[in-house]
Amino acid sequence: MGRNLSNHKRGIDAENIAITYLSNIGYTIFKHRYKTKYGEIDLIAYKKNLLIFVEVKNRKKLPNYDIILNKQKTRSCETAMYFLAQHNQFHNFNMRFDCFLLDRYGNFKYVENAWDVSESKLMGVL
Repeated sequence: MGRNLSNHKRGIDAENIAITYLSNIGYTIFKHRYKTKYGEIDLIAYKKNLLIFVEVKNRKKLPNYDIILNKQKTRSCETAMYFLAQHNQFHNFNMRFDCFLLDRYGNFKYVENAWDVSESKLMGVL
C-alpha cells in the first residue's frame, strides 16, 4: 500500500511540474485530473484558440511517448468528447493531445501532438 501511495504522490508531483511548465509557456490550466465515466485526463489547458488534453507520465527513466496504449488513447478521446459536450465555450477551438514525460531526476520532455484522434477507435464518431 505504501508503494501505491508513493506512486500516487509522484504522479501528483509530475502533474504539478507539468502545470508549472504549461503556465510558463502561456497556457491557462482549465482542469486538473478531469474524471468522467469514460476515463481521466490529467490536464486540460488552453491558449488562444487551442485546447490541449495532456497525459502526464512519470517513470524512472525518461520514457518515449509511445508508452501510451491505444486503449488509453481511445479513453482520452472519449473523455475529451465528453468534456467538449459539457463546455460549449471550447467548440470552436482547435484541439490537440499532448504528453508530458518526466523521469526521477526531474528531466522532462513535452510532446505536442503525441497522438492524433485518428489513432483511436473514435475516428468515425468525430
